[in-house]
Amino acid sequence: MIKKQTFSSLKKSTPEELFVDIGLTIICVDENCVIHFISGDYKRYCIVKKELVTNLVGTLLPEIEVQLLKCFQQIKHSDSSILKTTIYDIEDRKCIIVEIRKTLKFQGGKRLYVIKLQNEVISALYDINYDEQLSIALNERSFENTPRNLPIKDDFYKHKNKFKTFADSAGVGWIFLDLKLNILSCASEISHFFGIEFENSREMIKKFSEAIIGHDIESLCKQVINTGELCVVEVQNNYGIWFSATIQLDKDDLGQPMGLLLSFFNIHEYKVALIERKKVNDFFGKLVKTSPAVITTYDIKKQQFSYVSSNIARFAGYTERKNEVFNNDFFMSIIYNNDISLLNAHYDDVAQKNGAIPLQIEYRILHKETKKPVWLLATSSVYQRSAAGEVLSIITSTQNINDTKKIKQELAVFTERVQAAFKCSRSAIWEWSSGQKNKAWWPEELCDLIGWSSSEIGSSFRQLLGFIHNDDRELFIKSLKLLSQENKHYEKDIRIKTKQRQFKWFRISAKINESEIDNQKKVVGTLTYIHEKKQAEHKLKKLNEELERFAYLASHDLKEPLNTITSFIGLFKEEFYEALESDAQQYLQFIEGATIRMGSLIKDLLAYSQLENVSLKQEANNLNLIVADVLNDIKKTIHVSGALICVSELPKEVICDRTQIRQLFQNLITNSIKYQCKNTIPKITIGCVDRKEFYEFFIKDNGIGIHKKHYKRIFEVFKRLHLPEDYEGNGIGLANCNRIINNHHGNIWLTSELNSGTTFYFTLPK
Repeated sequence: MIKKQTFSSLKKSTPEELFVDIGLTIICVDENCVIHFISGDYKRYCIVKKELVTNLVGTLLPEIEVQLLKCFQQIKHSDSSILKTTIYDIEDRKCIIVEIRKTLKFQGGKRLYVIKLQNEVISALYDINYDEQLSIALNERSFENTPRNLPIKDDFYKHKNKFKTFADSAGVGWIFLDLKLNILSCASEISHFFGIEFENSREMIKKFSEAIIGHDIESLCKQVINTGELCVVEVQNNYGIWFSATIQLDKDDLGQPMGLLLSFFNIHEYKVALIERKKVNDFFGKLVKTSPAVITTYDIKKQQFSYVSSNIARFAGYTERKNEVFNNDFFMSIIYNNDISLLNAHYDDVAQKNGAIPLQIEYRILHKETKKPVWLLATSSVYQRSAAGEVLSIITSTQNINDTKKIKQELAVFTERVQAAFKCSRSAIWEWSSGQKNKAWWPEELCDLIGWSSSEIGSSFRQLLGFIHNDDRELFIKSLKLLSQENKHYEKDIRIKTKQRQFKWFRISAKINESEIDNQKKVVGTLTYIHEKKQAEHKLKKLNEELERFAYLASHDLKEPLNTITSFIGLFKEEFYEALESDAQQYLQFIEGATIRMGSLIKDLLAYSQLENVSLKQEANNLNLIVADVLNDIKKTIHVSGALICVSELPKEVICDRTQIRQLFQNLITNSIKYQCKNTIPKITIGCVDRKEFYEFFIKDNGIGIHKKHYKRIFEVFKRLHLPEDYEGNGIGLANCNRIINNHHGNIWLTSELNSGTTFYFTLPK
């Protein structure tokens, strides 16, 4: 530490008296910026009291501190023992002479540094003897050899020469004027700064004033002469370069004015930076105010928020008023109690991790009106550090995610329900992207269905193919290729090998889905366990085949004895009918009628069973010709009933079985003629509508109609809606129609109104 006794050589009792007299500040710090000694004119630059000073950081005015720390780091990491430079005092708009010296001694293993700060204007007014004596005072190797009682000189012209020497070396432009504003002398930099040549005359001050933008220098000089107060302004030259202009009275030893000293310091770089900084600050100020995010800064040492942007009011349901303060106390009062400790732990975590990456946390605040919690998402990173790298404050951007949180919660509930539904239905979703090297995604539900783990199935679609039965694999691959080309819905039943090494039946469905994010086509589908259903269908199919075979054989074998009965009834009538009594004749007629009806029933039953067993003969047919043949076959029925039949133009090429489609039209047309009210002429319309993927046919009549509750029943075998004596038939005709349409992979249905008619519709694929 510098010994105060040293300063007795300058006839001052304390260093402060000497340093304040010459506008000098001395600071002694170690390598960690810890202050060991401070003295002199420190109030000019410090923002805290002397006795509270512990660290250089946070002690000086911010702009001086930033510049000085750069100088300190420069000499700290260099081999030089002394550094001399200048920095700019924004507060006083003055240049500060900086000198930093390394000491030769160490304290606690740390080197000490002596920092000298001196205002350039004041430094021009003291004699070089001060500087010499100060050098002796600061040299720790020569404390015992300090000279005493050195005289202090003060001469006006030496002052000017001293200032001129300093100004020339520092690049400062200066002008000396007398009290009548005549220019006595000026630095060559003035011509360079303002682009004019100077002469020692009164007229030059007017000419010079015209070369300056922003202030009238001549008027300011007169003002300083009248008031005696120092004047500092910022001006520009004609090229827009910024300067700090200082105008001050020069006085003699008795304090009488002798003239004026004008000094101009180039501050363009600083001014431009300041203007840009103001623009940036204004921009970010508006951005913060209009941003949907709340910006906060958190002081680590004080453990409180040093700044909270006012738009927090919107989040919490408060009205944002002008000049209303939303500070730490307000912010802490609205945070959900259970989340305060979480938020504090979050900031500790950010500080401990030293801001390597931004950290996020979700927490809640209470809404003023609803009293319900509002969810927020905070993203935090380090904002300020000390010179030693210690985290001082943290900046946080906070967003309102309350709506998003609700959607996520609802989505989670929905997902849980969907998963439960899929588990109950024994189904699972799957996805395959052909554009990403056959990448596939299988959910947990699919793994549960087949017993394999996700790692055993793999993430490639090709790997899944190895689990598919050999007989199903090739058709499955071909179907998927067609799906990607035609973009149609795909559905197949395939066998997949389970963990128990058994092949089980699954129904797989798929559809192309083009992603809006990466514009890639993906195959998305479902897989449903149908093994028990498939087994039941197989058994049912086998049973139906046996029943169909039985019906065919029964009807075929019954024809022969029935024909024998019919033949003998005919012979019996020819020989014995007239000899029989009336009652016997009636009984014989009953037997004959029943035999005829049984023959018709056996015929229809045989035709119905043949529809299932006979393979279709698919070929292109002209439906106009088929309908014409049907009408020709039933022309007697048409003639007897007087039916009026209107046929529109029908498709000329339909792939179908001619015999079955002919039977279909015949059944529907004869039904339209048969089921009529008495004394009504049948009116029948036959037509077709060309749909996109199929033909839709219709047969419309004006018959008795069908009640809506019987729409499905009439297509079942042996289902009759009327007594045989009212309308003849066996109840098999419409069942045959339904089977024919099923054979052709179409649909059949009807619309009807009682006593107004019925329209039958059916479709045939193109």
